[in-house]
Amino acid sequence: MAKTAIIRLDTDKYRKPTQEDMRKAKEYVLKRDDTADNAWELASEYIMAAVEQIVRVAYKYNIPPEKFSFDSSVNKQMMEEITNIMDELDEDLYELLQVEATSCTKDKDDKLWLIALLLTLGHRNMGLRDTMYAYEWRMLQQIGALIAGALYGKLPLSVAIVNIKQYINKVNQNPQFIQVSKYKELFANPYINNGGKPTFPDGSSNVRGVPTDGFNALKMLFGNAIAHVWMKNQLHEWSQNDKIAGYYQLRGSDYPCNVCDNETGFHKGADPDEEPYPHVNCRCYRIPVYFNN
Repeated sequence: MAKTAIIRLDTDKYRKPTQEDMRKAKEYVLKRDDTADNAWELASEYIMAAVEQIVRVAYKYNIPPEKFSFDSSVNKQMMEEITNIMDELDEDLYELLQVEATSCTKDKDDKLWLIALLLTLGHRNMGLRDTMYAYEWRMLQQIGALIAGALYGKLPLSVAIVNIKQYINKVNQNPQFIQVSKYKELFANPYINNGGKPTFPDGSSNVRGVPTDGFNALKMLFGNAIAHVWMKNQLHEWSQNDKIAGYYQLRGSDYPCNVCDNETGFHKGADPDEEPYPHVNCRCYRIPVYFNN
């Protein structure tokens, strides 16, 4: 974290934060980030387990690589199996995110409020569940592209599983994908056919700020959602304490950022409905400021 900045307050009205206040504020952000990291580590295990199941199912049906695509018109029975795998993965990821995002409080009513907040935290004007689905769909199409490449390269099943897990977060760098991309017009898989350009399920192009790989987009969604919920919860708890006048925000890193610079300083009040969310990858920390009674 960045060096502690000088705190300027009207000490006739407010008590200057103590070193203990500052320590707890920094620890809260560190614990938030640790929670997000641990949540994604477990989410990655769920995803890798699903990837292995998907590859095994795909190889079982012996579909020619040029015709291989996750589409019911290719093989209805295969798609039923794939849909079941993805539905289970979706539920596991959402349950995990819900538990970890609300782990910042033990109050049952606050958890319900935070879950309602969590469901609004999607991208591209979508809610959380629709956003998760969009990135899972993208990841599935990219897994399909990697499978088609593995089939074209005649990789044995065991090798294909290892290969696809290795490149799930960097699909366009996969050697087999690069090879089939040279003949993209021959392949039914949409991700190969469109030249490795990520889209949303409705066919629209990817938007700025969203990773091209579905795996990385899900990772970003996890981190952002947990950060938002934890920082909102912190303000919510402070808003219940009539001894707290507001908070003082300080930079948590030396990374150049005008948004963080502008938010540095004293903020009167702690209304979670009015204060802004932390932006992506924000490491700033907030210190409660008490009335000087």
